[in-house]
Amino acid sequence: DELLSLREVPCLPKPVDGVVELAGGPGPQPPPRLTLNGALVLTADEIRRLSFVGLALEGTPVTLEEEDLDRLETFRTCATLLATPVDPEALAGEARSHPDRLRMKRELARGCTTLPGAPAQPLLEAIEGALGSTAL
Repeated sequence: DELLSLREVPCLPKPVDGVVELAGGPGPQPPPRLTLNGALVLTADEIRRLSFVGLALEGTPVTLEEEDLDRLETFRTCATLLATPVDPEALAGEARSHPDRLRMKRELARGCTTLPGAPAQPLLEAIEGALGSTAL
């Protein structure tokens, strides 16, 4: 009877503000920071240099959905990949010596195009040019 009388009520998530701790990872723990309208804001530079594997809001572990974890990992990858200046000559050399590695870099750069405002196009064009010149 108890199970039959239960009602399913939809979850209504709402933004919560508070202190977020970035936890785990090697090295010293990053300093806690406040959320803004329920969002944690991290810059590309912070993502590159901070090492963390989990989050806690006001001491309670935060569970991220698979989509959010993928987006965070894409941002972390792109923050590193797009930080170095595009060097067409170096990419051409890499296309000759390690074409598979350059193709993998191209796929990573394509993933960066899913992030709003990510400057991935110059790198993609340079990689395509380097791979195209080796095909001749």
